[in-house]
Parts: sequence; C-alpha cells; structure tokens
Amino acid sequence: MLKSKILLIDDDPEEFEIFCRAFANIGDRILCIQALNCQDAFHELDSSVELPKYIFLDLNLPGSNGKYCLRQLKNHPKYFSVPVFIYTTSRWQLDLEETKKLGAQMFFTKPNNMHELNKILTFVISEQCKSS
Repeated sequence: MLKSKILLIDDDPEEFEIFCRAFANIGDRILCIQALNCQDAFHELDSSVELPKYIFLDLNLPGSNGKYCLRQLKNHPKYFSVPVFIYTTSRWQLDLEETKKLGAQMFFTKPNNMHELNKILTFVISEQCKSS
C-alpha cells in the first residue's frame, strides 16, 4: 500500500523528527516531507508529482511568515484544496482568527509531549476521513 504524503513547513529539524515519529506511533502510513520555509515548500510542491494529503504549517518561519505562506497556498490554483493545519507555538486568539479567515483547516498549538501530539494527529486524520 502506498503511503500518503504530508508536508510540514517548519524550520526546526527536531520538530520534524518528533512530528514524523508521532505519525508512526498512531500507525498511519504517512511519508513526512519537510520544508524549512515558504519558498522551500513551493519548491517541494512544484517539483512533486503527488500533492500532499495534508500540509502542517508553522507561523514562525524564516523569511516570509506562516500567514503569508498560507495566503499563497490558498490563492494557488493547484494547492488551494490541500487542507492546511496551523501547527505553531502561538496561543494568540488573533492568530487563530486570522489563519481561519485565510483558509486554514484547523489551528493547533504545539503540545509539550508526544501523547498530546498523537491525540492531535489522530483527531486530524479522523476528521479528514469523515469529510472525505
């Protein structure tokens, strides 16, 4: 069975490792791809044959911020339909409201432990399965 692909746009390599380990823990067959910033994300998307099933996006990125990147993704004719989940350290209500208006599927504050991350990713997968 082929793996589904997710794209994590986050400049922290440790975060990427933890994120991929969490997907492995919940048993979903996911291929994790990392982009360090918005420019890298578009390079990855443009050079890929298959679109990711999900995009997880940090708001604190080098270069252009996550809100700019979200706006670019949702305004792109090829990528606008890929669900984008904000996955950030921010706890600000304003960030949640702005990203929702820009088209984010959901907003999650990065948890402090693997158990909570597993719960978040399980929720995302189950909710997406319901709406598919």
